[in-house]
Amino acid sequence: IKLYEALGLKLVKMDTPGTPLKFVFTQMCEQDPSREFSFVLTVNSDDQYYLEETTPALAPTICAMYVNTLNKDNHIGRFCLSMRKAFKAMM
Repeated sequence: IKLYEALGLKLVKMDTPGTPLKFVFTQMCEQDPSREFSFVLTVNSDDQYYLEETTPALAPTICAMYVNTLNKDNHIGRFCLSMRKAFKAMM
């Protein structure tokens, strides 16, 4: 986990029902490498993923597309890369 943090990804377990996990990206902005971009991902009772929030806010259509793909292929690594690219594109 320390290696991921050094590369700009931190995982934070939230203390709310449903055990959401917060993914925090850094090292994306040259002017401010510590600037955080994050999303909170939860699995519901039907074993379907959903996004609770993104900070800063991403377009709902983009988020829905990525979450739909995640629910079909269950490839969390690809989903994280897609979210990182979406945050990077908004800068």
